[in-house]
Amino acid sequence: MKKILIFGDSHSVIWGKSPFASNIEVFSLGPALAFNLIQEQPDTRSKWFDLIKIKNGGLSKSGKQIFKILSKNQSLKDCAVMLCFGEIDIRTQIVKRAIKNHTNIEYEANKISEKLVLFAKTIYENFGLISFVWEPIATMSSGIDNFNGSYPTVGSELERNYATRIVSAGLREKSNKLLELGFPIYSFGICEKLSPNYLTDAAFYEDGVHLNYIGLDLAVTSFNKLCEKHNLSDFKNFFGYTLLSDKSKKVDYTAKARVTLSSNYDESPQLKRKANSGYCFHTNCDDPAFAVIDLISSHSLNSLEFWNRFDGELERAKKLQVLVGNDLNKMNLVFDCNEVWGFNGDPIIVNFPIDAEPCRFILLKLKEKNYFHLGEIKIHINSFHMAAF
Repeated sequence: MKKILIFGDSHSVIWGKSPFASNIEVFSLGPALAFNLIQEQPDTRSKWFDLIKIKNGGLSKSGKQIFKILSKNQSLKDCAVMLCFGEIDIRTQIVKRAIKNHTNIEYEANKISEKLVLFAKTIYENFGLISFVWEPIATMSSGIDNFNGSYPTVGSELERNYATRIVSAGLREKSNKLLELGFPIYSFGICEKLSPNYLTDAAFYEDGVHLNYIGLDLAVTSFNKLCEKHNLSDFKNFFGYTLLSDKSKKVDYTAKARVTLSSNYDESPQLKRKANSGYCFHTNCDDPAFAVIDLISSHSLNSLEFWNRFDGELERAKKLQVLVGNDLNKMNLVFDCNEVWGFNGDPIIVNFPIDAEPCRFILLKLKEKNYFHLGEIKIHINSFHMAAF
């Protein structure tokens, strides 16, 4: 089975979050720059691809890190490399360098594509590995929510996305030239789809900087088309399963759900047991005391698991009721308790028939005035998703 070793900045991480990532290994090098993969080369704009083999001495910080990892890997035979660098260079460096060096965006952007492809060439010369170069994604306008003072966004969205196009075009041109010379280096990307008219579409982004799963789907499609174009049968459809299975199954939805309380006794409520605490949420002494769990949309419930408080006060939850539904004013009772439970740390489990109506809300409440707290809650739904949410 082939394996892809993915090296890059934080944009490499999304490839490892997907359910189909069983045959990849991600090495995130933090805020690494493409500029720092190899040292500055002489002006080689005319025949840059004729550079002689770069020895380790020609590597810069990030390049040395990657070489060290590859050198320690004992099973490179069936591996390929994917390089995910350049977005940070574009977002924080290119416009600044163009102004400081009295050059222009094209010149500085071409330096980035040159360094990336030369580094991929060096990997092949030293380890004999195919390289896939993931072109930088478009950058968004920096707002209050996604501005990082340690790595400030420099330049306008238009300037930066223009630089992204230049880097991407340079990567394709240079990798194709090296491919003609026998170096298996392939460049692919989606910057044009992310930024039509050079304005970045927020629908593809998780946090204003990194792709979400919608953006990842575009990336996977681009990768598969590349493999099909170059007859890379070992990697064609490598990421090719969709995010969904052809059969529904029990899937953990807990992390996606949100909880609201009748009142907060202490810090923000959650469904997982809090560190150094015996509970996941805690109300004041309310009448009624309750917790509303919102699944964001209606889902087919498979099971609910409730643990009582882990460090005592078990009797406070003896009058627990559990209701589910799509309208908080019209909820259906699925569990009704009248005795103390959870002495041995065992949870209450509520199972649902497969034909139960999908619901959005889960209402937990006490039938008497009291403090309300539980140790932990797990929510499982019937879903076609391949992995937990």
